[in-house]
Amino acid sequence: MRTSPVVLLTLAAFGLLLAGCSNPHAEVQAALAPACSGQGVPEAAAYAGGGVHPVVLLSADGTSHSWSGDLPDGWYPETVGTAQLVACVEEEQERSIEVCLYNGPSITRYRYTVAVRIVEARTGGQVGSTVLQGSSPRECRQSEDYDLTRLEGGHVSFSVAADWMRTHVE
Repeated sequence: MRTSPVVLLTLAAFGLLLAGCSNPHAEVQAALAPACSGQGVPEAAAYAGGGVHPVVLLSADGTSHSWSGDLPDGWYPETVGTAQLVACVEEEQERSIEVCLYNGPSITRYRYTVAVRIVEARTGGQVGSTVLQGSSPRECRQSEDYDLTRLEGGHVSFSVAADWMRTHVE
């Protein structure tokens, strides 16, 4: 069976497209994943000196976090050997902050939170931790629609995490 040059070029272009869509930092992230469970990565750089301390952002289980691609230029390490920090981000939690009582269904107000730890890549030792909060939901009103039973604040944004991380990274 012969394959036309057009089909071969199309397949080659598709392969290049797929390669470009993969995570370019996957290898560095995978090598530093043990740090989120307290295990140091001896190949990583020491957390020392001034300037930027390159950081990888991972989910607490060591997989790539959705915020990873949002790290500012210059924060991400080029190699495992230049990485100094690993930010481990827990799953977002929904917390009830108030229940408003009415002559019908109650309304519960919820705020989203995310716990973040920064650990030294080489040792796995904790450098800092915090619980970040999303925006508050609006207040309950004197009267509300009967069908309304929950009010939610905003989800935790990467910008909130970056503001906190900045003190450790820069």
